[in-house]
Amino acid sequence: MQPKTNCQAEPLAPLALVERAWVEALAQVERAWADWAIVELRGAGQTNDQVAEALKRRGYSITVDAIRGRLKKMGQKK
Repeated sequence: MQPKTNCQAEPLAPLALVERAWVEALAQVERAWADWAIVELRGAGQTNDQVAEALKRRGYSITVDAIRGRLKKMGQKK
């Protein structure tokens, strides 16, 4: 019996599943952070435009319409 070579190795499906789960988890963390920041900034009296600009300065790209949608989804007022 010969040992397996790299071309005969088992597929890396479990590793791909772990990688996909990791990427999805990071995306959820990013969305949660953005939601928290939106609520905090709006609670501090910032307008949606100011919130969008503050998030852009922190490297997060979001539109005013997306902020309105997130606030609506979270049950917050516009």
